[in-house]
Amino acid sequence: MVWTEKNGRNRPKPGSFVEYSDKFFPIPSIPSVSVQRTFALHPLVVWDMQTRSASQPPSRCQSILLLFLAIWFVGPPLSTHPELLQGVPAGPPSSETCTAHAPVTNDCVEAGLRKRREWLRAEPAFQVNSPATHLKLAEILNQQGDPNGAIEEYRAAIQLDPDLAGAFQGMGAVYLDQHEWKKAEEVLERAAQLDSGNSRTEYWLGRSLLAQQKFHEAQDALGRATRLKPDDADAFSDLGLTYMAQGQSQNAIKALRQAIRLRPDFSEAHSRLELAEASTPNEDRLVQETNKILHLLFRRE
Repeated sequence: MVWTEKNGRNRPKPGSFVEYSDKFFPIPSIPSVSVQRTFALHPLVVWDMQTRSASQPPSRCQSILLLFLAIWFVGPPLSTHPELLQGVPAGPPSSETCTAHAPVTNDCVEAGLRKRREWLRAEPAFQVNSPATHLKLAEILNQQGDPNGAIEEYRAAIQLDPDLAGAFQGMGAVYLDQHEWKKAEEVLERAAQLDSGNSRTEYWLGRSLLAQQKFHEAQDALGRATRLKPDDADAFSDLGLTYMAQGQSQNAIKALRQAIRLRPDFSEAHSRLELAEASTPNEDRLVQETNKILHLLFRRE
């Protein structure tokens, strides 16, 4: 009697009953193995099944013993299938790694990221100690969800080249993602000084200032972004939001309409424009509603 895991049609289901002569007992649940293999009953079980009609029916204990032997000889030991031992602790969890047996903490996550970044740094492609190498490593680490490693590499690049605008800009982007608004402002201001014609730097600087409710400074930065890149709908939309926060409904409407002209399906700009037009007679209400938008937009998650 042979069955395979591939079709499973002849294999008893866990929890069902198998008849041995006139005795019935439940089949225990057996962990399945992802590897396809053929199961053959042990010779003792085959012999018992062939001879049971000519002999006395086995007792319940004998049947259970035979089933146990069949399971033991049919399936190899669990040590050859580590996937079956996933729920068995192999020892006390390390304080430096996240495991399934301990709560995930910032420390264990950072430890795992640190190991991965050190492995990446050891790659032959990153052995040259140059600003370009560190800049490339920073971009890779940031894409892999390792902001601390990215910042380390940006700083290493700046140490080798203090005037590397791209490193300051990249670090500012990381700080924005982390909602570190003040740090983002500082490095993006430096990036803007080193590369005054970069519209993306000005836009990100404006966002960092808007998050801190430095509306006049944000208005200047976003205004520069729109002049450097007149087709930037995001910059016009955020410039309109900056005007709204200051109760300047007409300037806000003008900027938001330009954002919509550049991107007709820009839903965020449409909703802001509706609020600005509806609040034109009441600028205090416009400021209050805009503060609610800013709170939702820049809140720390």
